[in-house]
Amino acid sequence: MAMRVFTGYLCAALLAAGCAAQHSPAPFSAQPAADKSKTIITPDYRPAGQVAMVNKEARFVILSFAVGPLPEPGRRLRIDHRGLKIGVVKVTGPRQDNNTVAELVEGEANAGDDARAE
Repeated sequence: MAMRVFTGYLCAALLAAGCAAQHSPAPFSAQPAADKSKTIITPDYRPAGQVAMVNKEARFVILSFAVGPLPEPGRRLRIDHRGLKIGVVKVTGPRQDNNTVAELVEGEANAGDDARAE
């Protein structure tokens, strides 16, 4: 008789534990949860181009830029090779279409390197 009572209590306890573990899922909301920190993305409008040609003897480069405004004469640009700074140029001109000439102030430059504002 004691074994039947024990088995009955054991089954009741397992049944209660099983029912307690099942919760109804939260109702689906079509709107995402409000994030308290807003991410602000600011576009970079500084001129960025590439070294099209290098004259190592005369220490000048020809820079090619995308369609848009070219950097003004006297502006210094850094020359990056695969993300590492390898030189600095100063825009001197003349300009034609989307190309401009720059004097190599320090370091070096190779065709295909990136030119960005310092």
